[in-house]
Amino acid sequence: MFWGVPMKPVTKPSLRFTSRHTNTVCRIGVATLSMLLLGSALASPPVTSVAEPVNLEYVNTWIAEAKGCENIRSYARPNIIRFSVEAILSCQALKLGGYDGEYKLVPAPNYTRAMLIAANGEATMPTETLWTEDLDEKKFYATKPLLADGEIVFGAFVKADKLKSYNVKNINDLKKLKAVTSRNWVKDWSTLTGMGVNTLDASSLESIYKMIGADRAQFTLWSFNALPSFEVTVESVTLAPLPGIKILMHGERRLAVSKAAPNGLEVFNALNKGIEILRANGTIARAWRESGYINKRTESWTALN
Repeated sequence: MFWGVPMKPVTKPSLRFTSRHTNTVCRIGVATLSMLLLGSALASPPVTSVAEPVNLEYVNTWIAEAKGCENIRSYARPNIIRFSVEAILSCQALKLGGYDGEYKLVPAPNYTRAMLIAANGEATMPTETLWTEDLDEKKFYATKPLLADGEIVFGAFVKADKLKSYNVKNINDLKKLKAVTSRNWVKDWSTLTGMGVNTLDASSLESIYKMIGADRAQFTLWSFNALPSFEVTVESVTLAPLPGIKILMHGERRLAVSKAAPNGLEVFNALNKGIEILRANGTIARAWRESGYINKRTESWTALN
């Protein structure tokens, strides 16, 4: 009955379709079809991973070429940096952890804004890992580490065309140069200032490179890579590390998942499960070695801190 009007029983219709390959006539009940459509609609929501835009195209292209991050087997790729490895490992961990939502990279103007977007739940997570002590556990779930203590070593990167102008063998030599980093990169900032290095603040990665390119500063801390020269280029400025010296960065780096995101807890649990699998089967260690982030060629270099 509908608003007092008697209703006749309705026989549920069926849909007919013919397979173009077999000419077989099939019938699917409407109820069955509704269940199929509902099932497809219940796929997990996408994981929106937010970061500065400079590296997003690189990762998206890499995933597209492999036809999915789960198909990536080698991390030996030109111009690869830590951010890119973290993005791929995150995507792979989600899939291994059983999360079936799409992994989507979304841009933010700078690191600070990316963190705010994720903390507010407008995105699921920052793309790059955070130092454990920088991770606000009131706002984020902290995953198992993608980089453990002792695995993180940086170089002092200067303009490649000025590499031969410097002769840095010890901390006193390095203190004659001016560094630049972002004050929001707390570990980088505290490491440099703790070593007594005159350090300028920059608002973004692009700004760091532009300031070195304009000779307002001489170097920044950056991770090693698999290239013979270790060179890295941003904003048409190419940097390379001062040879023979390195800076140790103590601590662990973990992925942070927003507690304000609707799918935050589900994503966090999937990431942890996937990271355990990737750590156990050696993928994480291999990814850092193949990308050059953990680099045998710098093992004998002198640590200045």
